[in-house]
Amino acid sequence: MRSSNPVFTRTDFGADQRGYGYDTEPRLADYESMTLQDVVNKSFILLILLVGVAIATITIVPVQALSGVAVLCSVAALVAALVVSFRRKVSAAGVVVYTVLEGAVIGAWSYILESMYPGIVFQAVLGTFMAAAATFVAYRFGGVRVRGKFARGVVIGMFAYVGVALVNLVFSFFGNSFGWAGVGAGAGAIAWVSAGIGVFLAVASLVMDFDEIERGVRMGAPRQESWRAAFGLMVTMIWLYTQILRILSFFRND
Repeated sequence: MRSSNPVFTRTDFGADQRGYGYDTEPRLADYESMTLQDVVNKSFILLILLVGVAIATITIVPVQALSGVAVLCSVAALVAALVVSFRRKVSAAGVVVYTVLEGAVIGAWSYILESMYPGIVFQAVLGTFMAAAATFVAYRFGGVRVRGKFARGVVIGMFAYVGVALVNLVFSFFGNSFGWAGVGAGAGAIAWVSAGIGVFLAVASLVMDFDEIERGVRMGAPRQESWRAAFGLMVTMIWLYTQILRILSFFRND
């Protein structure tokens, strides 16, 4: 099976594993296939770690340093995500490092916006899980899939989005940001467009995550790959949360 999702591209999801139906040779007795429960358990562990680091960040880091922490950890998290995504063998340690870095980003970013717009973090968390639940229902019962050329387009869009965001970040250091990552009622049209595109890409990626996990379980991917599956969900959910957080800020007065 060849994956269109960059998180699963360099994995054993596409290898000839037990249960794929292509190989009838006996397998080693100690071979363990990935199960849905494995993915759920590891996703829960990563979520707890993410929240714990977020809380620790806003507790330990001085308020005036939070924005700097968010920027530095965002860049480091991007590097960690790319390393995990394109490694042939999944690294549980790499997944944990990514989650810790993103926990710091989410904690700092959420604290800053919560200080500006009280109650917005709870709304964003609720909105994120509602959107994820609706996406799962559409996938499970509505037959919604993101495959083929559409999937490749989504992947290209994701990399393009990140590229534009990085360019915007560099420009912001010189006071020339073009508003791609803007927040608040006065963010401007570009911020609205970027947030809308971000949500669309996150939802499409979530559908791809569900599809890859289902096929990985069905085809007997190695149990270790459940770490990569959980990582893929974590990346998507964090992205979705940050975009919903931004959109909610557009309706708040500065």
